[in-house]
Amino acid sequence: MILKMNPYLNLAHPCLFRQVSGYACPGCGFTRATHSFITGDWAGIASMNAGFPLFGCLWLWCVLMLLSRQALLSHRIDEAITDVLIAAILAFGVVRNIAMWPWPLPG
Repeated sequence: MILKMNPYLNLAHPCLFRQVSGYACPGCGFTRATHSFITGDWAGIASMNAGFPLFGCLWLWCVLMLLSRQALLSHRIDEAITDVLIAAILAFGVVRNIAMWPWPLPG
């Protein structure tokens, strides 16, 4: 028997950052965005967590760096790419808490 989970139900752990601060963290909605990615609901990804592609790029880049055991391009460029991806994720965390088109404040 395959257990199917509906991520749109509140079965996941609540976001500690959101409970403490009242703001959505960059990862809020990531479980639902991952579900949308796996099921091929491309519009659902943007509506759940528009920063999903940034997280995917950072994850892929880190895995490639770990598997290569040496610099992919050069150590300075590798560090710069990692820093840019992390900065983009943090900037997304700030922007997503500002009510602006096309994304309203997370509910």
